[in-house]
Amino acid sequence: MRKRRVLVIGSSGREHAIVWKLAQNPDNEIWCAPGNAGIAQLAICEPIEATNIAKLIYFAIGQNIDLTIVGPEAPLVAGIVDQFRQADLLICGPTATAAQAEGSKIWFKRLLVNNRLPTAPFSIHNDYAEALRDVISRGAEKVVIKADGLMGGKGVFLPEDNKEAELALQSLFGSSSGKAKILIEDRLVGVERSMIALTDGEQSLILPFTQDYKRLKDGNEGPNTGGMGAHTISLQPNEAGESGIILAGVLAALKQEGCAYSGFIYLGLMRTAAGWMILGCNCRLGDPEAQAILPSIDGDLTDWCLATALDDLSGRLSLLPPRRVCQALGVVLAAGGYPNRSDKNDDIVGLAAAESAGALIFHGQTGRKRECFGTNRAGRVLSCVGVDDTLGGAGLIAYAGAQAINFPGKQFRSDIGQGLV
Repeated sequence: MRKRRVLVIGSSGREHAIVWKLAQNPDNEIWCAPGNAGIAQLAICEPIEATNIAKLIYFAIGQNIDLTIVGPEAPLVAGIVDQFRQADLLICGPTATAAQAEGSKIWFKRLLVNNRLPTAPFSIHNDYAEALRDVISRGAEKVVIKADGLMGGKGVFLPEDNKEAELALQSLFGSSSGKAKILIEDRLVGVERSMIALTDGEQSLILPFTQDYKRLKDGNEGPNTGGMGAHTISLQPNEAGESGIILAGVLAALKQEGCAYSGFIYLGLMRTAAGWMILGCNCRLGDPEAQAILPSIDGDLTDWCLATALDDLSGRLSLLPPRRVCQALGVVLAAGGYPNRSDKNDDIVGLAAAESAGALIFHGQTGRKRECFGTNRAGRVLSCVGVDDTLGGAGLIAYAGAQAINFPGKQFRSDIGQGLV
């Protein structure tokens, strides 16, 4: 019997974690487009950009791909699922209309308000001066400023004074005042959690909750980034139940809006004095959350994604339910200058030593340089993940790996998992 052919789309640490999980099933033959140097150790990498949908369809047909799993948000918002389905190709992910939940923060906020789902009060602006007046009147330290569209996790600003708010607004509007749209939300106080599930619109597989770390520096200082680390967490039964109700409410609202959801869905939640509040929605697995989640569970990711693509998740879960088997903690190693993109392709050393320390290493857009790996002008270069029965043990492993690896300008947070469990 021929192996099941799976195509993963993307090139970051998230896609490396997905490929790593898929590769645990020996019945899978895996491709990745475009992939990276780390992924190439587990899958056949095809140099097709994630947003080149026509070429990806041609490739999937030519290779008789049985299932495609989409990692990043841009091709989902661009309609890759719709176009693959039109070509009679099985694919796991939301349609373009459903992916608006991430493609437009304004669209999603209005969906929440219209369906009385809990979220922070907000205002919408397309004029720089008007937005600045609103921030000053509400207090810069009391608001969050968000770009409406896709920004790679870097379009959120938490100003501490009017000057920081002014700079944030200038970066978002540029010279396009009257065209750009932004959100200004009340800044909530509480503990933020990441809730990621795989759903076919009716049945949902809720994956382990995670705590992610968006700020660049220790103590949640510095600019927001795409994520500097994450770890699994355990919720109290009542908290898990309440968050499950919120997820069901979001999926019902999307269905009522005419865009029934299928694929991975990611809700940013915050537990406040008033209860759970919804911060935002992503239409895919998180990065670096995926690097912590996937090593912490036992089960066949291929079957779950295939069942989702076939709208039969409940049937497959009854046969192969997932099991949470451990805790996991991931530390991101970023290039110097991040969150700006690096212009260097430096040698990475110490990978073998990190793996000897027990760390799982997931690559973020690395490349090959002679006999070693290179940073390949990537911002987030690697994720070092520790897996253990306890979060503390997982952290020791992850940081042993992070210390063993070196490249010029390496930066990482030293407080992942401390004080926020």
